[in-house]
Amino acid sequence: MVRKKGRPQHKWNISKKRGEELIHKHILDIFSQRDSGKVAIQELISLMNQSTKHIHLIQNRQKKSISAYVTSVYGSFTNFLDEYSMYGIIREDKIYICLFEVNMESSMPFDRLSDWQVINEEDYVLI
Repeated sequence: MVRKKGRPQHKWNISKKRGEELIHKHILDIFSQRDSGKVAIQELISLMNQSTKHIHLIQNRQKKSISAYVTSVYGSFTNFLDEYSMYGIIREDKIYICLFEVNMESSMPFDRLSDWQVINEEDYVLI
């Protein structure tokens, strides 16, 4: 058997799309239960792990936490949050996450920052 050199494949039992849906759902649930507009990232990660412990996230036949999934797939929790315009990252004495207004009735509730729309000059009038 020939073994490939390099980084091993990290296979998960869920798709990346399903993972994104789980992460967003639980973050929104956490923010809906809070009065404060921001949450320390360590607290958010801890609450995410607690609220998803019933979900069997499997990597290479081992059960893992949602934070392990995020780190494995996105590199870090802040990398994941940075991809979406609905989250803000505030760096003070700690790192805080804030949630901007989210329209859950939209067909695309998770707006990636990389999804830009081009507007032609003919579409608007300068004043």
